Amino acid sequence: MKKYFAILLSLFVLHNVVIGQAKKPTIIVLPAMDWCKANGFVKTEMIFDEPKTMPDYDRALLDKPLLNDVLAVISEDMRNASFPPVILRNELKNLERRRAQDQIRRSKTGGGIAKSSIQLLREVAKADIEFHIYWEIEENGPRYRIKSYRLEGIDAYTSKPCGLAQGYGDWAYKNDVTESQLLIDAIAASMDGFRAKLQMHFDDLFLNGREIVLRIQTMDNWTKDLSTRDFGPKREQLSVIIENWVRSNTVKGRFDSPLTTDYSIEFTGVRIPLYSMEGWAMDGKMFATNLQNYLISIGINENEIAVTNYGLGEVELIFGPN
Repeated sequence: MKKYFAILLSLFVLHNVVIGQAKKPTIIVLPAMDWCKANGFVKTEMIFDEPKTMPDYDRALLDKPLLNDVLAVISEDMRNASFPPVILRNELKNLERRRAQDQIRRSKTGGGIAKSSIQLLREVAKADIEFHIYWEIEENGPRYRIKSYRLEGIDAYTSKPCGLAQGYGDWAYKNDVTESQLLIDAIAASMDGFRAKLQMHFDDLFLNGREIVLRIQTMDNWTKDLSTRDFGPKREQLSVIIENWVRSNTVKGRFDSPLTTDYSIEFTGVRIPLYSMEGWAMDGKMFATNLQNYLISIGINENEIAVTNYGLGEVELIFGPN
């Protein structure tokens, strides 16, 4: 009986330790794209030789000082709720260093992958959830109010919404309340419900894994394809080996039925663990690199397999001469 009680007690303690150590999602607060457009903080980037309109966060923080106050207050509110924030201003500095390193690398190798500033920012910040904030001011003589606001939670890996708060604010005299305080007061009433939605989303990630897209591609000049049976102890098709590995290394073996040909596989809805065995945050690149290492271990030439990621939640594993 004592032994049985001891086992139950140890299981209870282990359960509470695991729950207690479960990490909260990291967040980053950003001005929404439509807010940037409305205020003229946009820029054009060439992605795969096509012009794309992107938010200009650097200029927005420089030219709109109250934006710094808004982002800081929301970040601190989430920190107090145990959702650790990463700060946009700091991550933009890190992004500049990353761009400088990429420029040096491209000058040496003569190549590189075209990525938008949003994709690069996500790779640098590695936030789980983005908060996109939009607001519009209505004025009436000496008074003004928040005509409308929207605070939207976006999963940084899938770009899918995971929380929403919206509404409007009360009238106030301009001399009494700053615009940033006006917005913060308006948002405050809906923050409890917003945080609850975020926690529900993260609880789902913790239970079922975070979602990524994994693509397997073969180059035209590769001498094999995904139907090749030269690898592994059972000499199974390469596509079968890859699918079995994905099934064994996803949370509960969860992913959507892949689109498979002899030359490509696309896995969507791939649920990967939030953290590696070492406790590091798992993203698409780490997951694909683990697959790459496994395939090398069963006989694929390491010079014929490469990993390319697009942000945090979209990754390609490419077979062919490198």
